[in-house]
Amino acid sequence: MSEIVGLFLADCPRLLGEIRGALSRGEVSEAGRVAHSLKGAAQSLSAGDAALAARQLEAVARAGDAAGATGAFTELERKVERLVETLGREVSTCAS
Repeated sequence: MSEIVGLFLADCPRLLGEIRGALSRGEVSEAGRVAHSLKGAAQSLSAGDAALAARQLEAVARAGDAAGATGAFTELERKVERLVETLGREVSTCAS
């Protein structure tokens, strides 16, 4: 499990950066594609809040709603930030 958590923590900033970049370029469908990947990673950790936020971004991106995708991304960032903090604490506790 610690290996999966480590992979998520290492990959998460890249995925969020890819979504941010896609949205800034107006590539809403690309943002949705990357959100799909992030959703799968969050689901592998049973991180329901982050997975749901990624799924919401994926859905609005699929609909071509750029403004909705930007708002959904803000929520996704918030959920992922909380998840990363929680995972960081758990990893530290396990390592002790």
